[in-house]
Amino acid sequence: GRWQSIVRLLDILRENKVNPDHDTYFAAIQAADHAGAWKQTLQLLEEMENNDVKTDALIYNLVMSACLKGGQWEKIFTLLSSMENRNIVPDIVSYNTYISACAKQGRWQRAADVLTAIRAKGLVPNLRSYNGVISACAKDGEWKQSLDFLQEMQSYEIMPDIHTYTACITACGRDAEYQQALDLLTRMKDDGISPDMVAYTATISACGNADQLEQVVKLFEEMKEQNIVPSRATYSVVLSACEKAQQWDLATKFLEERDSQVAGKIKR
Repeated sequence: GRWQSIVRLLDILRENKVNPDHDTYFAAIQAADHAGAWKQTLQLLEEMENNDVKTDALIYNLVMSACLKGGQWEKIFTLLSSMENRNIVPDIVSYNTYISACAKQGRWQRAADVLTAIRAKGLVPNLRSYNGVISACAKDGEWKQSLDFLQEMQSYEIMPDIHTYTACITACGRDAEYQQALDLLTRMKDDGISPDMVAYTATISACGNADQLEQVVKLFEEMKEQNIVPSRATYSVVLSACEKAQQWDLATKFLEERDSQVAGKIKR
């Protein structure tokens, strides 16, 4: 692959005591990022700095991207600090990656602080910025905060997408705010966005957490009418709602439906 080819090129340059330049390192780090080799991106960055090869936001963004894919959230926080210490100005991509790392950990306040810092530095947050902050709120169950950020982004004329709405619905669902979740599903449709399986499952989960079995069943049937195939997670949420309401006949019906769906996939 490309990654192995560039590794061989770097080895040849080192053997001949030729220091790779910025563009060679950029290509190597980019290839390592695509290959999911986050450790190698960090090693190459360190090598660049040790060899006094100029680093910039492009290089750091690639390394941060690799760390994000590799689940190395704390390294992303360290990398942004390192950029600032080296007088490398982070751009919107740098900050968005940082916010995404916060989202993975549910650190909504930290993500929100970065959003404020972005504006203070004269940069303009975009859809990815807000989706990251709202996802952080969703992971932490901060549904009121998620709705505040939804309102804020719209005030800046940044249109929410399916990920924005689904994250807000998820946040509401964690606190059993089922009516808010239903309203968001309606707003999504009004904005011309067709809910997918994940959006429906999140809304069904919100209703299930609020013991609203009638709404659970209604939404479940609605998604099937839209030719959206329920996932195992969807069935799990629906079955849990039936069990909580002690509706065993209904639970058996949906269980048989799920097993029939699985059997049909195996036959195909």
